[in-house]
Amino acid sequence: MLTLLPLSTVTPANAKAKKLAAPKVTKKTSSDESVTIEWKSVKGADGYIVYMYSGKQKKYISAGTVEGAASTSYTVTGLKSKTTYKFKIASYVEKKGKPSAQKKTKVIKVKTQKAVSLKNCEYDITVWINGQYPDKKLAKALIEEFNKTNSDGIKFNAEIETMSCADAATQMITDVDAGADLYVFAQDQLSRLAKNGALAVLSANDAETVRKNNLESAVKSVTEGDAIYAYPISADDGYFLFYNRKYISDEDAKTVDGILKACKKNNCRFSAQLTTGWYLAGVFFGAGCESTWETNEEGVFVSHYDTFSSDMGLKAAKGIYQITSSGVWTEDYYTDEITGKKPCAAIISGVWDTERLKEIWGENLCAAKLPIFTVDGETFQMGSFSSGKAIGVKPQSDTKKAACLSKLAAYLSGEECQKKRFEECGAIPSNKKVAASKAVQSNIGYSALLAQDPYSVPQRYIIGKWWNFANDLGKGIVASDGSEGALEELLLRYKKACASVFDWRSPDDGEEVYSVIGGFSGSDWYNDYDMVLQNDGRYYKYAHLSLKSGDQFKVRRDHSWDVNYGQNGQDSDSVVVEEDGDYTITFDSLTGMITLEKE
Repeated sequence: MLTLLPLSTVTPANAKAKKLAAPKVTKKTSSDESVTIEWKSVKGADGYIVYMYSGKQKKYISAGTVEGAASTSYTVTGLKSKTTYKFKIASYVEKKGKPSAQKKTKVIKVKTQKAVSLKNCEYDITVWINGQYPDKKLAKALIEEFNKTNSDGIKFNAEIETMSCADAATQMITDVDAGADLYVFAQDQLSRLAKNGALAVLSANDAETVRKNNLESAVKSVTEGDAIYAYPISADDGYFLFYNRKYISDEDAKTVDGILKACKKNNCRFSAQLTTGWYLAGVFFGAGCESTWETNEEGVFVSHYDTFSSDMGLKAAKGIYQITSSGVWTEDYYTDEITGKKPCAAIISGVWDTERLKEIWGENLCAAKLPIFTVDGETFQMGSFSSGKAIGVKPQSDTKKAACLSKLAAYLSGEECQKKRFEECGAIPSNKKVAASKAVQSNIGYSALLAQDPYSVPQRYIIGKWWNFANDLGKGIVASDGSEGALEELLLRYKKACASVFDWRSPDDGEEVYSVIGGFSGSDWYNDYDMVLQNDGRYYKYAHLSLKSGDQFKVRRDHSWDVNYGQNGQDSDSVVVEEDGDYTITFDSLTGMITLEKE
């Protein structure tokens, strides 16, 4: 909404009637190699300049600039231990595009802490790694290499255990004290791990190293507020465009319009899973939309910010309809669809499909970032979800042990270790140098994923029901007539569905709800499938669930991990599916046992 004010009330941008007051310092802290200063915001400021006294130059020089009046802290790193430093802070206003400093504070003196000696420290620790990433043998070798090469003579006697990323996060939140000292987790779990005190905040220097050495999306994925909570070790997941150069030229692949025209000309198809929330979201992100979900310290979702139902969301919906109504769109891209009479010539997918498509398309296989789409004369770069894995350090009461663990985590997430994991396990690196290496860039899947990285949004902790809402939105767009009215109605329905989750209650006071949740159908432990209570009041069922061999699931109560059931009853390991098929899952609320019956 644009509000027109009387001319006399309009103030020119950045005009300040008088010089701003100096910021008021509220807190100053230090470590052995950094200083952090906090202050109150100054009304009317465009930002702040932090000055540090330089002994060599005999004057105060700028140590850094903080943009925005609401950002009121700054950390200076790379300092000497047990040394007193002097600072001043000034608010600034922009004049001709440059910061103009206002009144400075008085001298702020801060002394750095005495460095803690880590010489010859030795600890027994527990390390959890994902069963497939990296394998235990490599993890053990990397830790032994750290023991041999670190300059402080630190030694870790590590007990390495296999723990899936989903289970690692759940176990840490359930009982932090009993959790591993170091653990690998999926980045979408960062928020709830941090809020439950399961992650130690990185030191200023380690945080700066993470920012400097890793891809932008990987840095965002381990950042909560102003703090970095973990060390990225991979950029595993995300999607981009595969295309067959026999039908789609490099120029065609740059735009949705180019792909659709080439497919029509060559009697081919364009595969994009746009009725699946994970892929659909990328179109909305590309149009400038956002969707985030917030939890409280107990991990309960309490609010959300979502702009899918907006003018920009309408453009995204139109962009999706352009593809799905083109006559060449499909969601299938199995081998027979790729090689049939009307083959897929362009596919939105991820690195997991690289080798399979190489076998089918051979030298014609190409990959690139996702295409640009045009709606109502505006062009948008299609976005995507991205995700990866990180190493978390459990908070420690022993400060020396905490510092040693941080050194180990920094080493395991560093350039050389990421290079080894890529070479031996195929783990996609988050480290910029490894990602830019010839070995990574020569793999067209990896290089395309990295090209898409600037346009990706790190996948954070999302309420399970959202995936259903997003899936339904995609299906609705496909089934609609594409008119603005129909699309607006679908977006409004989606908005109401998102808002409804905060009104969720058990059917009646005291009545329990049991649901199936697991790693199947792309939900990856996010989505609750509510079970139906039978007439006997004891058994709950969920029917017609399509599962594949190796899929895992549990039953939980009231959409919470506080009470959950596995293959041997409460708090036991997940149920593992032995063969593909459609199943009915029955839960006995009296004994806590689960029955899996193939239909």
